[in-house]
Amino acid sequence: MRGFIDQIDDALPLIMSGKIKLPDLSKSPTPGLMISIDTKINLQQNNFYVSRGGEKLSNAIKYFNLSVLDLICMDVGASTGGFTDCLLKNGASKVYSIDVGRGQLHNKLSKDQRVISMERTNARKKFSLPEKVDLIVIDVSFISLKLILPSVIEHLKLNSNILVLYKPQFELSKDEIPRRGVIKNYISIAEGLGLFINWCLLNKINVKGITNSNIRGRLGNKEIFVLLNNS
Repeated sequence: MRGFIDQIDDALPLIMSGKIKLPDLSKSPTPGLMISIDTKINLQQNNFYVSRGGEKLSNAIKYFNLSVLDLICMDVGASTGGFTDCLLKNGASKVYSIDVGRGQLHNKLSKDQRVISMERTNARKKFSLPEKVDLIVIDVSFISLKLILPSVIEHLKLNSNILVLYKPQFELSKDEIPRRGVIKNYISIAEGLGLFINWCLLNKINVKGITNSNIRGRLGNKEIFVLLNNS
């Protein structure tokens, strides 16, 4: 394993988060890819979080001046666990890490007693929790936030916050999305965001603030954090 990781289970999160680079390939490797034993492998180190999602969320938490200390949180679309890691490092007492997939959560987090891993949980459908949570963070792909929010908000304590990462490529209509999936029409992005905000208000979800993510999506798409509240 060339000293990059301690055990094989740690490899998948690194691959899925894009930290493993093969200079001889034009694109990022995928799990199960067969390579030569002589293939050069580069590992992009992250100094603080298990994935760059943690850096995104950290910036948004600071912008909105949110306190996570001692909160019970829910991370929807946890994947490798960047958001979960960020919540823990900001003092969360517990995080329910929810993802429809399996085997993606970083080994460090899956072993953390403060993390309740809920793999193979489709947040679009009703699911159960033993308690209400104080904060929900959402970072999902290939599905609209409007399909996720109705089910997850049921688990939120009254007058509490939801911090969502709005991704235009999964919210706009198909005819507004270029073939390669990178949206450069900022008017379309603004209009789509406006429609999402209107949807929230119609569903009695308050909008408290908006800020651009400090890191773009993997393909270069603009992403936007929206702070919501169920008061």
